[in-house]
Amino acid sequence: MKGGPIIVTPSATEPQPLARIGRNFDMPSGGVSSVLLLLLFVLFVGVVRSQSALILLSSLLIVTAIGATLWSRQAPRDLVYRRYFDPPRIFPGEETEYVVEITNRKLLTLPWMRVD
Repeated sequence: MKGGPIIVTPSATEPQPLARIGRNFDMPSGGVSSVLLLLLFVLFVGVVRSQSALILLSSLLIVTAIGATLWSRQAPRDLVYRRYFDPPRIFPGEETEYVVEITNRKLLTLPWMRVD
């Protein structure tokens, strides 16, 4: 159709959860569990040898590892995206912008996001 408007619509116009687009955000639990086991062993050694500095350090690292694991599992929940062309109708040879909006609908902050 020569000279007529081209209507280009992406497949998703309504906001969609990121989980629906086939991405897996869960961290592999093998690395975290081995680190926790090692830290629990260090904590045990600190308790047996009555080393308060070792107990404090290993306790802080255990809490940090558990917090990081929980944060990484909760961070991608309630993320939605919307994509569209702006303007939605163009003539042949005109340029348009492809806009992708990602919205975080929870109180938990998301420090960064990589979009491929």
